[in-house]
Amino acid sequence: MARPASRESGAAEACQANNLKVLDRRGHPKRPFGPQMINQAIRLLGQILDRAVESEHYLIDRNPAKGRSGLRMKTPPRPPRNHLEADEVLSLIHAADLVDQGVTPTSSRTLDSPASSEAEGKTWEQVGQAMGCSEATAIYRSRIKPNRDATRRRRTMIVVLALTGTRAEEHTELVWGRMDETHGRIVLDDAKTAAGIREIQMSPFVREELTLYRESLPEDRRPTVPCSPSRGGGHGDRHNLGRRLSHIVAIANELRSEAGHAPLPKRITPHTFRRTFITLCFQAGKDIVFVQSQGRSCGLEDDARDLHPGQPSER
Repeated sequence: MARPASRESGAAEACQANNLKVLDRRGHPKRPFGPQMINQAIRLLGQILDRAVESEHYLIDRNPAKGRSGLRMKTPPRPPRNHLEADEVLSLIHAADLVDQGVTPTSSRTLDSPASSEAEGKTWEQVGQAMGCSEATAIYRSRIKPNRDATRRRRTMIVVLALTGTRAEEHTELVWGRMDETHGRIVLDDAKTAAGIREIQMSPFVREELTLYRESLPEDRRPTVPCSPSRGGGHGDRHNLGRRLSHIVAIANELRSEAGHAPLPKRITPHTFRRTFITLCFQAGKDIVFVQSQGRSCGLEDDARDLHPGQPSER
């Protein structure tokens, strides 16, 4: 049963590798079936056949999918959970700055090239040849100007994720009424803790970033307004947050490639920043008790012990 599925999955992956789109009967792109999805289908089939064996309405005396380990496919191991170093976080902050200002690394490199070439009396065709693009592209790039007064939304998003250890859901649900910049804390409603309230201490850098971000916002900043809204102005979700991160990571890798630095880890998720927060705390000399208190009852304690074994916990 697994062989046809694996052949079909391999064919779909080969089409994706060659930029070929395979559509289903509804016109949607086909996605390859992974081992986990196949095993779930087999498990569901086994449950259905169990009910059929127990029922009086079906002439079936045994479940052919039960006890057949050969039907299962081996699930590939989970990818390692990465964390970022300080220089990688700075690369992401720089990339987020470019996204906020509406420019790309390519356009930021050529901001001054058209003006200097035009001052030398060159035509747009010559300018395009010097820039390695067409004449129309050279004209288009000459009109791109960074918006220095843009909101610092994505920059602040990276800073808060990396230096506070908030979960993806907590970050998307943050509102201005929970950001206490005066006392340097973020107050979170957390039903996983006994008290139901969790406080995260903000470093001076995070407080400064939040203050500058708040001042750059032209829209309403009432206590119930999200701090990091989606394009529609709502809270968004972790999938929306992941898409914004992937765009920033791609630009950061381009910047690091130009500077001759190694690329960022292949898989960066919001939880990567939680592990980054742990790493930076330990590098700053914080003990494990402080780190656990910042992320109590939300999975941060185990990560802290994994990244810094041998430290006594607060228990």
